[in-house]
Amino acid sequence: RVVPQVVFCFDGDRAGRQAAWRALENALPAMEDGRQINFMFLPEGEDPDSLVRKEGKEGFERRLEAATAFSTFFFEALAQTVDLSTIDGRARLVELARPLLQKLPKGVFRHMMAARLAEIAHVDQAAVADLSVAPATASAAPPPKREVSAGTSPVRRAIRLLLQRPELALGLDDVEGLRELEMPGVVLLIALIELVKAQPHIRCGAILEHWRGQSEGQHLAKLAQIPLTVPEDGLEVEFRHVMGHLHALREEHLLERLLAKSRLGTLSEEEKRRLQQAFVNRGRGNLH
Repeated sequence: RVVPQVVFCFDGDRAGRQAAWRALENALPAMEDGRQINFMFLPEGEDPDSLVRKEGKEGFERRLEAATAFSTFFFEALAQTVDLSTIDGRARLVELARPLLQKLPKGVFRHMMAARLAEIAHVDQAAVADLSVAPATASAAPPPKREVSAGTSPVRRAIRLLLQRPELALGLDDVEGLRELEMPGVVLLIALIELVKAQPHIRCGAILEHWRGQSEGQHLAKLAQIPLTVPEDGLEVEFRHVMGHLHALREEHLLERLLAKSRLGTLSEEEKRRLQQAFVNRGRGNLH
């Protein structure tokens, strides 16, 4: 309740790692966006007091800075219980992680943990997309169907909406900022937006013709064949929502990268300014 970052410190033996896992499980519901939990494991035979006496304050603080991130410890611990070289093992990993990730508060961190699970298990994010939304209670009514619900990545949803109504791209600003997003399909989305801005009256058929014979064209053709469930008069609102989500993810990715460099003391003056601005944006509620 008082600080945004906590480092758990445990013995590095089996008992210590089991205790660390219990701490992780207890921390899951508290992992709201902006909170950070790391895990530091002590060398055999050492406790914090003896380690500080041996390495000094600076040495102990370096260990704190190098502590294992919550997400890293989470997936490494689960991966040790399965064989990731087999389909069966990766499927088992998803089933082990699913009930745990559902305890995370709804938000960007939960979404990114689900994306990381999909990456490790070598499955499409749609296979674990239900982790990106809060688990429903038995008495809760089913959520209304909408295009931005789980099923495809926000990048693919944005592309599908633009194929349906290309002129939606004309009002976009800060398109270059999307290049900072490390997500599949972002390069194609940016290229599509730039094409529409260069040819404001272009339609879906001409877009597909532009990439004819290329792998991008085949991908776009498949996306164009998927029917949209959004009413025609709701496409603009839907597109703004999806793009807002992408920009929020970009801010989160930027913040994580800058924080990592900050811990190493390698931030430039410009990066320090951007880090400060990222915290300001978070405070304004720009990160969802």
